[in-house]
Formats: sequence, C-alpha cells, structure tokens
Amino acid sequence: MGGIDIRKYQQVSLKIFITSGLLLLFAGVLSAGNFYVQLGIERKFLSYFEINILLVCLLVITGIICLGLVIKEKLIRVVLNVLIIIGLILYLLYSLIVWVDTDYTEFYSKSGEERFLAIERHRGSDIYQVRGGIFIQRIGEINVGDNWKPIKRNVDSISWYEPNKMVIIDFYGDRVEMDYKRNR
Repeated sequence: MGGIDIRKYQQVSLKIFITSGLLLLFAGVLSAGNFYVQLGIERKFLSYFEINILLVCLLVITGIICLGLVIKEKLIRVVLNVLIIIGLILYLLYSLIVWVDTDYTEFYSKSGEERFLAIERHRGSDIYQVRGGIFIQRIGEINVGDNWKPIKRNVDSISWYEPNKMVIIDFYGDRVEMDYKRNR
C-alpha cells in the first residue's frame, strides 16, 4: 500500500516554513512602529508574545524538516538538528521565564471611549492602546522595581488629562506621561 510520501511532506513543511518566516517578518515590521497583533485580552486567547513563540517554533520545526531537502549528508544534518533543537529549548525556557511573570490588565480612559492594555512584568510595565480588532499600539512604559505592578494593583492611580494624555506614577515616584490617540 502507499506509505507516506516524504517529498510531499517536505513540500508542505517548506510552505509552512516560508509562511511562518513571512509572518514573523510582518510582526517585526509592525513592532518597529510600536504596533502588535494581540488575539484577545487578558489571556483569553493569544498575546503577541505567545504568537511570536508559536511562529518561531513552527519556523524551527519546519526548518529542521526542510534541511532534508537541502543537506544530503546525514552527519551534518544530525549535528545541525541537534544545535537547532538546543537553541529552541533555550529560547522556550527564556520565554517561559518571562511569560510566567506577566500580568495583563485592561482599563479604559476616563471617558470610557479608549481602551488600554497594561502588560506588566517584573522588569517593567508596557502600556498599549487597543486599536480595534487585533492590533494594539505601544504608547509607553513604566519603570518598576521589586515586581511592583502598578496597574494591576490600582487602576485608580492613573490620572487623566483631556483630551489625550494619561499620567502614571512609576516605582520611583516619577510622573510618566503618555499621549494616546482618541478613537472616533
């Protein structure tokens, strides 16, 4: 009976590899402009960080499969595969350390018209404005110390200045002003 056609399997892997690479490139271009893709808020689905982890994993796994198309020498292929897998494991461990300590807090402007997302980690808090659908735009960051998460602990600590400015006091007592765009 017909077994698995390795060539078709490798061709599908190559298509997934190229698609994952293009999506990571697109995510990189967006992040250069402080825009990110976020599917859901507060762990309801996937954060931009988790999307990037999944895309990297897809890229690496399909890249290993695609090596069979390019490299015919078995020893070289095995050594490269082992190095790639070790690199992926280290990347996933680092990502897990960062991801475990992350809190997502959604909050709204004083008028209730603009929606924001605070992604707070032990090293700092990033503030994003939700820009419709799946896009969020980074508008600022807050310095934190000793795992202090100001937004999660007290959303009322935000001062609003119309028409488009918020002020948050950081861990060191400094005022951090952030401008945002009004949704119309």
